Amino acid sequence: PDFKLAALDGTTVSLADLKGHVAVLDFFATWCGTCVEALPGLDEVRTEYADKGLKLYAVNLQELKPDVEKFVTSSKLGMPVLLDTDGEVAKKYMVSPIPETVVIGKDGVIKKVLIGGDEAALKEAIEAAMK
Repeated sequence: PDFKLAALDGTTVSLADLKGHVAVLDFFATWCGTCVEALPGLDEVRTEYADKGLKLYAVNLQELKPDVEKFVTSSKLGMPVLLDTDGEVAKKYMVSPIPETVVIGKDGVIKKVLIGGDEAALKEAIEAAMK
């Protein structure tokens, strides 16, 4: 489903902006221990595939921007963070439970949904979507 979300840096990202790229949306919350544990690995995946055109975003669910900014700064997270302040995008993607990672193909179609932060499975899904 299409979406338009504000990023922490003030920009806006929509699904239409990502067309032609493999995109990964990782839905998380700062209070979710499994989510927090998975984020550094996702950041490494983002760096590893950046030169291949991968667009990877952490999508925060329904937390206040100042709290998310504080978390991102303290955790030294390098990936862009989008704010799903009302949870509407999570509803469109039927997110439950978190962390939930959605791999979207270059054509804008969901290719894989992963629950729980499995980095090896994510890399496999990214490779398949890039073919």
